[in-house]
Amino acid sequence: MLFATTLLALAAAAPAAPAQDPASAADQFLVTDQLFAIVNDQTLTRREVEIEMVRFAQDRGISPETPGLGWHVARNMITDMLFAEGFRQAGLDEAIVDQIVADEIERKIREFGSLASYERHLASFGRNIAVERRTIRQTIVATYFQQAELGIAPELGGSNYRSFITVAPAEIQEYYESQNGEFRTPRLVNTRILMVRIGDDEDAARKIIEDARAASATDALAFARACEKHSAFGKSKQNLTGMVDPQNEGQVSSFKEFLATAEPGQISEIVRKSAYLVAVQAHQVQPEKQLTIGEAHRLIENKLLEQKRLKALDEALNRQKQRCYVWTIPELSAVLDDVYNLRTASEEEL
Repeated sequence: MLFATTLLALAAAAPAAPAQDPASAADQFLVTDQLFAIVNDQTLTRREVEIEMVRFAQDRGISPETPGLGWHVARNMITDMLFAEGFRQAGLDEAIVDQIVADEIERKIREFGSLASYERHLASFGRNIAVERRTIRQTIVATYFQQAELGIAPELGGSNYRSFITVAPAEIQEYYESQNGEFRTPRLVNTRILMVRIGDDEDAARKIIEDARAASATDALAFARACEKHSAFGKSKQNLTGMVDPQNEGQVSSFKEFLATAEPGQISEIVRKSAYLVAVQAHQVQPEKQLTIGEAHRLIENKLLEQKRLKALDEALNRQKQRCYVWTIPELSAVLDDVYNLRTASEEEL
């Protein structure tokens, strides 16, 4: 079967004319949608992608106009279509999916108070109950197929599920030795900031800081009290930054040389910053630390497990692409080649 890449709708009919040139005939048609992809008997259109972009952006608190979002959403939707086909082809139980979809729709209706209220909510995104039911179902069967492939839920896959993915101790050792710098934590300092507005009297502002520094020689809390009383830096009641790396750009980056070696209680020289005079005190210091392989074991194991899971899903997706009839617009064919980012994306994909 041949599919046109563009779906056309007939516009309002014009009065009959004895003859029309090709240009005027073309004006009788209006492009309303565009076919983006086909997976067996499933189709994906531009309008469906645009609706999902709005929902996706709202869920994550980002703008629907975020660069690259459309391709990302379209790729996710085509991936779900492929895995949904895998669910069908594996003969997995669809009755349980029907029940889950019905339960989820019922839960949403209760959440919104009534069916009418829920339908109005969906309509605000250009959706309806039928579209929502189809989307939920597709997501569920795609998830179940992935779980069966990974061995996370072997009961879903009968005798066809994959082996459990594990990481051997030798793999953890090899990763730790090859990526040793990844497990070094930088020196962190919790810094107290005394930021005094200069105003009309710079000498008075400087005296506040100098008096606090002098008093700190015999009173460990003198600088903290001066911060509480005079500092314009209001991160907390005691004007503390929290544990931060002073080498990174931030509130204390002007003092990074001082904080690179400062001991708890030490106070910096006074620095002028815009309309303020500022001095800082190292309150707490956490030295640079290298995690042992024992401390890093769980981090490495989780990272390698995730890499293996993504590789397994990538292989499953490629098998599905071979088993199914798949057509996409040219712009999507490239981004679908590496759904799990197992290779470096080209400039066109970013």
